Amino acid sequence: MVDEQQKQSLNQIYGLTDEENRLYYPELIVEAARKPIDQLEPEEIRLLVGQQIFLEPVLPFAMAMLEEDPLADTEYYAGDLLSACIGIDETFWQKHPTVLFRLQELATQVLLHQRDSIEGYKKLELEDKIRAFLNRLPPAVP
Repeated sequence: MVDEQQKQSLNQIYGLTDEENRLYYPELIVEAARKPIDQLEPEEIRLLVGQQIFLEPVLPFAMAMLEEDPLADTEYYAGDLLSACIGIDETFWQKHPTVLFRLQELATQVLLHQRDSIEGYKKLELEDKIRAFLNRLPPAVP
């Protein structure tokens, strides 16, 4: 099912129109919802994850990006995608413990092995956010 969804837009998957989306979302999200998921730009993925909308079909793409580079810089700073993902509400994670487990592993990896790669003014903020995420949720079971 995921393979079929990759070629569909979020509008197609959820049966939405631009007009419906405009009632709730800014134009950047309306535009992203028109594209096939596999054609979303990294900053659009981060935006959707950060807004916690359309997570089911979008999060696999975010996780694939994080698997490649946990400190992926999608637009603003190194780790902005990770920051968006660890900000997802815990009710979502209750339904997706395997993805949570992997995200916890990636976040731990950043703290243990990649802290020096975080540069600039966001370093302490991201480190604090990762620690809060790891402390907020119990360890997931794969």
